[in-house]
Amino acid sequence: MEKETAVELYNNLKEESRYYISHVQTLTIMKFIAISAIISLFIVNKEFNFESALNKIFLVIGIGLIPFVSFYLDLKVLEMTLHARSISQFIEQHYSENSILTKWEKYIWSKDNFLPYERSRITFYTSVGSSFAILISVWAFISFFIKIGFVLSLVIGVLVILIILFGSWFSYKYYLKIWTSN
Repeated sequence: MEKETAVELYNNLKEESRYYISHVQTLTIMKFIAISAIISLFIVNKEFNFESALNKIFLVIGIGLIPFVSFYLDLKVLEMTLHARSISQFIEQHYSENSILTKWEKYIWSKDNFLPYERSRITFYTSVGSSFAILISVWAFISFFIKIGFVLSLVIGVLVILIILFGSWFSYKYYLKIWTSN
């Protein structure tokens, strides 16, 4: 009975892990759809007057929220990755050291295995890197297209650099935590 329960638990845990991992890709797609929708709204809307001060404020807020949507979805990706990793750690700790299940879990999360490690690095760089590119693009758009002034543009530019530095540190810290917690 114990063996059947262990197999059933393993199957349930792996299904839950697959669920979370599949949603990582869905969230990445959602990020680009949401960003495209916001940008398209401003491009397609012929009624929008770019010269009106009130419309400029709405435009800056709308465009300025794009990086926050992007970073929010990146955090959801991190959440799902950490959950999938915790499932693998549970399996590693509670199943026989010599079982094929434990060996597989160690294999897919080991830094020594090129393919799984590089696949995760690519996911990490495309997710976080695209958010930083979006942040820089939004800053450039707000600074140069909407013409908010040199001082405000400089202040926003410094904030963008600080966000990128903090975000890089935060992302790398958790990336290492996922891959070094064997």
